[in-house]
Amino acid sequence: MNKNNYIVEAINILEEWGMMKIFEPYNTEGLDLLKNEYEEILKQGIAQEEILEAIEKDAGDIISSSKKSFSDIDIIINEPGAESWIAAEESMKALDRIVFLSEAIRPFSPNEQSSGNKVLSKLEQLLEEMQEFILDSGWSPLRLTVMNEFRRAFLEKIPDDKRDMFPWYSCFSDCASNTIQILIDNYNSIIYNFEIPALPENITGNNPEILYELYKDDGLLAVVEDEYHLRQKTKEALSARSALRLWWLSDEYGYEYLIDDKVSKKGLVRISSKLIGSATESMRNEAERIFWLFMSAFCGPNLSNEQRLNVLKTVEEKMWEMDRKDISVSTEKQAMLTTLFDWFYNKKIDEKEFVKAAFSVWNYFLVETEKSTAEAGVYDEDVSIFSNAIDKLAAHPIEDSGINELIRKLLGGTAIAVTYMKLMQFLVLQNIRLHADRIPYNAADAEESEQISSPIIDSPISIKCRKNDEGIYKILPPITLADGEDINKYKNLINKFISKIESLNYGVCFVEKDGKLSECTVYKNSSKYAFLQLQAIEVKDPLALIAFSDKEEEINNFKHHIEDIQKLVDSKSSDSLLDMITKVQKLNIGIIICEFVLDL
Repeated sequence: MNKNNYIVEAINILEEWGMMKIFEPYNTEGLDLLKNEYEEILKQGIAQEEILEAIEKDAGDIISSSKKSFSDIDIIINEPGAESWIAAEESMKALDRIVFLSEAIRPFSPNEQSSGNKVLSKLEQLLEEMQEFILDSGWSPLRLTVMNEFRRAFLEKIPDDKRDMFPWYSCFSDCASNTIQILIDNYNSIIYNFEIPALPENITGNNPEILYELYKDDGLLAVVEDEYHLRQKTKEALSARSALRLWWLSDEYGYEYLIDDKVSKKGLVRISSKLIGSATESMRNEAERIFWLFMSAFCGPNLSNEQRLNVLKTVEEKMWEMDRKDISVSTEKQAMLTTLFDWFYNKKIDEKEFVKAAFSVWNYFLVETEKSTAEAGVYDEDVSIFSNAIDKLAAHPIEDSGINELIRKLLGGTAIAVTYMKLMQFLVLQNIRLHADRIPYNAADAEESEQISSPIIDSPISIKCRKNDEGIYKILPPITLADGEDINKYKNLINKFISKIESLNYGVCFVEKDGKLSECTVYKNSSKYAFLQLQAIEVKDPLALIAFSDKEEEINNFKHHIEDIQKLVDSKSSDSLLDMITKVQKLNIGIIICEFVLDL
């Protein structure tokens, strides 16, 4: 055995001796045996000074790492078994070692001038430093109440008269393990009334002390405040008709519904992936995509909570963009998607029946898919197969979707219509949605770009506009009418890219019901139209192209290009259309594609 091994063994013996001295002081035989073992090591030529030096260095490191692990705010947020918890538990056990070694060094070093007593003094100093950190620093031992089950289990082994030697276990150990949760739940009462009404009776008398500890620890107070507000938002989100509530409904009730045995036999992931793959290839419109995204995330197998919630968020976004009349899917899907739509729009829906219906429809399609699926010797149940299928579903292009579907209908499905749609696809490449008089959701996207030269907005804006009570379609609302948390970003957008909004020129070109483009009407520097608003009487068609710039000549150029495009459409010729698209792309203008919601 080399010297380092002897030193480690000697330290372990001292630690065991100190632990026995505290827990079994009557065990003199055991104490003597350990002492003899320690002396035998010294006889091997190991200097006691070397052992003590190693103890002192280790103790200093333990104090530093313990302060760090106890200060980790993740202890409060995480659950038992988390890395932060393990680090804190290990720190407590390491601090125990210092106490045990202190107990052992004292009788092993009777000479006050010995190196043993010098090290003992150092250990006592370090323990005092740790005690001061726990009791009198800006850090509060309230943080450790989350670990009270672990702390009390050890504390029960320590004699009552020795518990003060272990403040990392004893301080606030009489509090409930959920004390921090109680503080979070009662944050408002704490702030406004300086009391904790829900605190358990056995520690109610500690209210002032607990409040003092909470207020002295800025980090702990910040967590309590943040968690309180997060819980309030979560409660609101879970009660609202949202992706989060859909996720909760699926998690809460989905386990009750069993998958058909035949599907399970051939592989649930395998069958589900095949179903979504087939649905993707046969998808005819955006409503079908929404249906399958919803079914996949709500009922599908082997998705993480994050994956499931992300897909449901996509479903939620698309639902708010839909009109009920846009739901055009096959009969077996129609009822489910309509119910989902009504649920989002706060119609009275029995949610348990809603969940039951969703899993019933999902199981129906799984069974139908299973019928055309061959038996497999080994099922490929790789979790990534299904999530990959959902990704393809979300990204798969639909020729007849959205605005393109409208244009195809308006232009009669001609060959030129397909080419014309390419122009429209460019214009809506990076859509920003605007509902009624609301701010563009992604207005900040344009704000962040340094590539845009005033007044161009790099991303065309696609909006759906409804008439207000005054009979006006406000295509871009004035700042005074904009509300919401992005108002400052919206102001910055206006200031940065449209510095003099009164000087805007813009052209309006309607796509008429017969597929023709109306003459492009140009509005010049008129405050009447400063914020791009149209009287209802002017809006006769559901779709319009609107270009705006602070330069009149740019709008005139746009007018000419639109007229040229119409000529190409009328002539059923695709010659030079791509050149025309390129010219439109290079214009120094902002583009808005406006779909008007007309009165029925």
